[in-house]
Formats: sequence, C-alpha cells, structure tokens
Amino acid sequence: MRRGYLTPPVMIILALITLGVALTLYFNTTLLKNIKNKSTPSSEPSVQAQPSPISDAGREPNGSAETANWKIYENKYFVFKYPPNWFYESPSWLPQEENVSFFMEGTKADHSDGDHKGNEVFIFGFGAQGDTVDKIRKDYYPNAKEITVASRKAIKISESHVIISISSDRIMNISGQNLSQILATFRFLD
Repeated sequence: MRRGYLTPPVMIILALITLGVALTLYFNTTLLKNIKNKSTPSSEPSVQAQPSPISDAGREPNGSAETANWKIYENKYFVFKYPPNWFYESPSWLPQEENVSFFMEGTKADHSDGDHKGNEVFIFGFGAQGDTVDKIRKDYYPNAKEITVASRKAIKISESHVIISISSDRIMNISGQNLSQILATFRFLD
C-alpha cells in the first residue's frame, strides 16, 4: 500500500458520513421552515361584533355559548365580555378608564410596570395622543395583519395582541388570553 492514499472502504465511509451530515442539515432546515410557515396564520377572518338576538335590551354584545355566562365590562367608551373567573383593576398611576388590567380570581393584582412583569391575564390601554394604527404598523409591526374590530380599523400583532383605532389620532392596545373571544363581544358605545 502506498502512503498518502485512502483505501476504497475508508473513502466510502467518509462519503457516507458527509452525505449523512448534508441530509441532516437539509431536512432540519426544511423542517424549520415548515414549522415557521405553519405557525404564521395564512388567512384569518376579521373580527366584527354583531348584536345578539338574545341580548339584554340591546346592551349585551354578541357571545357564543362559551361566553354566555361571562361577566360584562363597560366604561364610557366600549363594552365587552370577559371570563367569570377574572377580576379587573386599574393601575393607580394611570387614567382609570383608559388602562385596565384583568387578573385571575384568587390572585393578588400585580401590575406590570416597566421591566416588572405582573400577573395580568388581559390588559387594555389607550396609546398616546397622535398615535394611529397606520403609524404603529409602519414603525413597529410591518407584518401585522389588518383587521376590523367592532367596525374600527385594527392590526393583529399576534394571537394575543391587537391594536385598535379609537379615533383618527388615538389607539388602544389590547393583549392577553381569550383575545378572539373577547373581541367577538367587543363594541364601542359611541
């Protein structure tokens, strides 16, 4: 045997190892792409509230059997239903009707503030004067899906975060659990 040359069995083993590594990398990359594509929703209906035929004197928004026993939150701007095992409280340092956090019953309210993550299960809060859905989408969430909520323009950031246009220069952030069910019962009072 001459020095510097590999025998055919060694070359075949090296070729098989190289092929195995290449196939593993290819399939992992393809699998990762498929997982990412499945996690981004392709077509979702817009969310619009409609009056319920069994409403309480026209006051109660649309609700399915799942939301039939839910509590009603109402302020001077809007009304919506929320799960019966939640309670709400406004942070003391923010305007009461424009910022409300919901918590699970049996827990002590711990509001998020800055870097502190609280234990809210659902939050809504008005944005600063001058903010618009279009501006927020352009500046921060270019891939957000445009939807409507209670006939108002909105963008869906994720399954648990929506930004709704309140007026021509004001927005409201809504995020948390049961978002699609809550938005289905949501309506403005103006």
